This record gives sequence, C-alpha cells and structure tokens, in this order.
Amino acid sequence: MLLLVALLEALGLVSPAVELNVSDTGDDADAGSAVTPLRSIATALTQGTATRAAGQRLTIRCSGTLREPGLDLPENVTLVGPATILCTAPQPAVRIAAAGVELRDLTLTGGAGHTGDGGAVLVTGTSDVTLERCELLGSTAGRGGGLAVLTSRQVKVRGCRIHDNSAGTPTTLAGAAVAPKLKFPAGNGHGGGIYVRDSDGTFTDRSDSFRCHGVRARDASAAISERPEASMAVVGLHCSHEQIPPSRLLEHAKHAEAAGFGAIMSSDHFSPWSERQGESGFAWSWLGAAMGSTTLPFGVVNAPGQRYHPAIVAQAAATLCEMFPGRLWVALGTGEASNEHITGDPWPDKATRNARLRECVDVMRALFAGETVSHDGLVRVDRAKLHTLPRRSPPLLGPAISVDTAKWVGEWADGLVTVNQPRARLEEMIAAFRSNGGEGKRLVLQVHLSWAPSEAEALRVAHEQWRTNVFPPPTCWDLEMVEDFDGRARAVTAGQVRDVVLVSSDLARHTTWLQELASLGFDEIHLHHVGQDLTAFIDVFGEHVLPGIAA
Repeated sequence: MLLLVALLEALGLVSPAVELNVSDTGDDADAGSAVTPLRSIATALTQGTATRAAGQRLTIRCSGTLREPGLDLPENVTLVGPATILCTAPQPAVRIAAAGVELRDLTLTGGAGHTGDGGAVLVTGTSDVTLERCELLGSTAGRGGGLAVLTSRQVKVRGCRIHDNSAGTPTTLAGAAVAPKLKFPAGNGHGGGIYVRDSDGTFTDRSDSFRCHGVRARDASAAISERPEASMAVVGLHCSHEQIPPSRLLEHAKHAEAAGFGAIMSSDHFSPWSERQGESGFAWSWLGAAMGSTTLPFGVVNAPGQRYHPAIVAQAAATLCEMFPGRLWVALGTGEASNEHITGDPWPDKATRNARLRECVDVMRALFAGETVSHDGLVRVDRAKLHTLPRRSPPLLGPAISVDTAKWVGEWADGLVTVNQPRARLEEMIAAFRSNGGEGKRLVLQVHLSWAPSEAEALRVAHEQWRTNVFPPPTCWDLEMVEDFDGRARAVTAGQVRDVVLVSSDLARHTTWLQELASLGFDEIHLHHVGQDLTAFIDVFGEHVLPGIAA
C-alpha cells in the first residue's frame, strides 16, 4: 500500500500528505490550519484519518505543551514539533501499532502509575517506525519506562535523549503529567530506559545523555533483548585528520556507521605529528559533510584561544548543532605549539594556557546563552553575539591526561575526555574528576590501537605511524615542527610504542582490552586504529570486536 501511494504521489494523482496544525492555544472547533490550529492531537487524528486517502500520510504539526490522555497512532502518521506531549492517563504517552509512523522533535512523558510496557512510547507488532530528535523522560512503566519495542521491525531511534525514567513497580506520582522533569530512581524491572523484545532496529545518535536506567545498544535484537539494568559504552571510531585525507575519512565515517559503530570522534589539527602521517584537513569543514552523510553523534577536540578565537569556535559549533540537533560535543583543550605557533604569537606556559582556556569556556557559554559578549583578558571579545543559535547548545568537555587536569576540568566541563592508560591511572583520573564537580557527567575514552592480520604487521604500522606520539608532556605540548617530532622519534623502539598503543593481531585480545576499559564506566570509547587505511579494521572490528564489548 505504501509503495502504491508513493507511486501515485510521484504521478501527481495523490497529494503527498494531509497536514493539520495543533497548538496549546488552538481550538478544536477550528480548521487545523497554521493560522487556526486545533487544540488536541486526538482531534487532529480523527479529522485527518477521515479526510485522507487510503495510505496517504497524515502530518500533524504540533507546538506548545499538549495534554493528551494517551495517543494510539494509525498507519502512516507523522507527529512533528517542537512540542511537549504530556500524557494525563496511566498509559503510554504514544502507542504505535501501525506501520510508517514518525515522531520528530517532540518531548514525551508518560502517565504516572502505568504498569504495562512503554511509559513514554510503546512500539508493538509493527514496522518502519522512526523516532528522531525526541526526548523521552519522566515516565514510568513495568518495563521500558522511556521506550518499549515489542515484536517490531525496522525501528529507528536517532538523536534522542531517553532519561529520568523508571521501570519495575512504578509509584503513582501525583502531578507527574505536569512535572516531566521529576527525577525517578532506577527501577527493578527490565530496562528503566529501554526495553526491547523480539525486534530489530537501530539505536544511533546517542546525543547528550542518551543514558538510560536500563539498556543501551546499537542493535536491538542482538545486544539488548531481555537484559536487565545493563550499561554499555557507545563504541565510536576516531577519525585522525593528521593521517588520512578528509575525503577518505568521510567514506570511513559512513562505513563505520554501516558496520555498527555508534559514534565518531574527530581530531582538529593544523599540522600532523610526523611527515609520515602527512595530512592536516580542516576538521570543521569535514564535520559538516560527515554529519550530513551519517546519522551518528560526533565529538571534536579543539583548542580555542590562539589559533581559534572562541567566538568563532562557538559559531561553528552552534551552526552544526542547529543543523544536526543533539549530535555534537566539543572538547576544549589548551592546545599544542605544533598547531598554535602559526599565529606568530608567543607560546604561553601551561598555567597561562589553562587560564586562557577558562576565559574561552566562559565566553562560549555566554554566547550559547544568546548574550552579547565583551571581554578583555587573555582573550579579547568585542560585542559578539550569535544570531543563529541551536535549541540545545553542545556539551563542552575537558580533555585531560593527568590526574591534576582531570580534577581541574571537573570544575567547568560537561564531561571528561582522556586516552588509554594503565587501569589504576584511569581510575585515579575518574575519581579526581568526579570529586571536583564531575559526578554524573559524561566520560569519554580515546583508545589508540593497531590491528593487522599478523602481529609483525600490526607492530610495524604502529611504529611507523605513532612513534612520534609517545612523548609525555611537556614535550608533546611544546615542540613546534614535524621535523622536531621526527628527530626526537628516531630512537623510539617498537617496545616504547606498545606502551601507548594496544598492538595485537588477536581480535580476542583486543576485545578483552576494550571490555576491561569499558568496565571503568566510560560512556563512549572511541577506537583509533593508528594505521592510514581503516577499511579492513572497520569491517573486522564491526563484525568480531564490537559485539564482544556489548556482551
């Protein structure tokens, strides 16, 4: 039927969609136009279903805060916001048992006291369902306080936040329908956030706080069916602009999504670390192309204050977040002389760089808040204002490789980004970050590794490409030219490279390493294969390693 309707639409014999508008300031006696909207989605569903042709799409454009006694959506319906739907009855806010349903840009909260499956959204016995850029919160259910997917196919969840839900035996909370921000404890049932049974689909774009009281996974049927209260890190691919041309990295990002990676992390360098690496594509140009070509969330590491003015970084990030809501975080560091010396300005000491970064962070947060900013300090800003703002500004994370820096970024950052180190050191860093304001915030780990079919080849690749990256601070911060790094690296042995890169041809060993790192509680783990061709790595790790991390 849907194919027939699409054909008739292409021939101009059927209008592409019936459209109605609903607003909390509307009237159900009106026509449902943009000027005279209806007041309830239930009325729009009744009217639209009666007037559309069989199989024709019904699009309902929603705005404001809409109180509904639970919605049962028929086939081929799109609800699009921005709007909040508050369920006023003890049942799912939205129940989907028909094909071709789409929910976009909505905040949904389920009725208090609901004991069945699916608090905010229940998908059952259907196919071809899409939830995009939705927020599911403050909901209770027996299983799947935020979302339950039962015996359904091709369910796609993109760019959604699913949080502050509970499952098990929910408590009836008076007023929950009008107070969706209530915090609920984790329940005792299957999946306080998500519950999936006998279904398949994709859970991608885990944006800010796609962190559920329950299960998280990229593949519903394989990874999260019937798993109570599991917690699984999102496994992403790190894209190194120092090593690989941006055109190839773009293809690798698309390939990684198809292979099951759940996110992408990008470097931002003006210079490579070595002539052998030999690339330095502009990260922000690439981010627009890559985010437009995939549905994954992205992160980028940036250093405002010298090479970048913080207002320009804020503008770049705000633009991406306006186009791709909820899909970007930015980690803000103090930089390296190899990238920053190009301005001709002196390279400050670490304490000054830290102070400069804090000023940049404050400037960027004020700009994201819509303020007009003037500042005269280690950075200077004159009456800057962002006129294009996203609905949600990007999380600003703090990179750290030492315990002291991890503690410091806990004061101001929305999360911590670090690299693979010995377990005891990582535990100490996480504890320091959490003790100084970082409790409950995002933890991101970048893992340098090398894999090849043979051990000798895996070690050769690591030594060739990454021996300039074994030097601890301050050496790695203060060297300026690739010739300086290459000169220092002449005496670096393969054994020294193994200290910073996980090198093995054994996929089981890589899986074990990554499982051990995931057990520390990282929300995201980004794999950086230090070679220059990622094709085989993406295929092999997607098939053999990623499922093991999820197990």
